Amino acid sequence: MCTSPIHLRENDSGVPFTPLFGSAFSTMPRQAQPSNGVVSALVTVSNTRGLHLRCAGELAKLATAFSSRISIRKGKHQVDAKSMLEIVTLSASPGSKLTVSANGPDAQHALDAIVSFFNNNLGEP
Repeated sequence: MCTSPIHLRENDSGVPFTPLFGSAFSTMPRQAQPSNGVVSALVTVSNTRGLHLRCAGELAKLATAFSSRISIRKGKHQVDAKSMLEIVTLSASPGSKLTVSANGPDAQHALDAIVSFFNNNLGEP
């Protein structure tokens, strides 16, 4: 008979389940959080067709090259810059003002690269 209020049992592989509170929780390893904060910049969609599928795909490809979390916001709508489909949902037409934010170990490099992408007409001639 178990005298503890929590009965630990084994799963199919024979590994016991461990509760995620109390002393077991305090011994779990934590991931190091970067000490640097969020960096952000305002960019303008400067090409003639807006942020369409090809541009969104190139932007997402560029964003995935960085380990930082990168987001793009238009008004109150914020999306993950590493997702082409999410970027397209912004419906960013020519002249749209977007806020790009990055948070992580390479945040400033990521932000600089994305701002450069927007400044270079979203990779279009």
